[in-house]
Amino acid sequence: MARLTKALVEFPDKDVADAIRLLLLSGARKNEVLTMKWEHLDLTAGTWKKPASMSKTKKRIHDLRHSFASELVSAGYSLPLIGSLLGHRNPATTARYSHLYRDARREAVERVGAAVTNAGKEAPEPTPLRRGR
Repeated sequence: MARLTKALVEFPDKDVADAIRLLLLSGARKNEVLTMKWEHLDLTAGTWKKPASMSKTKKRIHDLRHSFASELVSAGYSLPLIGSLLGHRNPATTARYSHLYRDARREAVERVGAAVTNAGKEAPEPTPLRRGR
């Protein structure tokens, strides 16, 4: 993510870079971003009301929606909330989009390990594992 955002800063076509940033930040579909109109935005409220006529595409820039969902699920947000942000009607669809990042999984396991080894005591912050151990 850091490399992508740095590349977007340096990308010569600022319109394309801005569209990709919007995809990253909103979880919107490519077609939704490319066809959005100013009248769909409420800048005061910070909302975007997408018209019902917008429909999803089947092109692979679509993977940014997976990144959006994965970032939120890794931060602990619920699948129903993420599904509502992505406009999913079926929770199973959201579950397919939401992949935990390895760091979040490792942190969760380390937290459980710390709780188990310190049963009965207040659980300290987990100690990160080093490779090779």
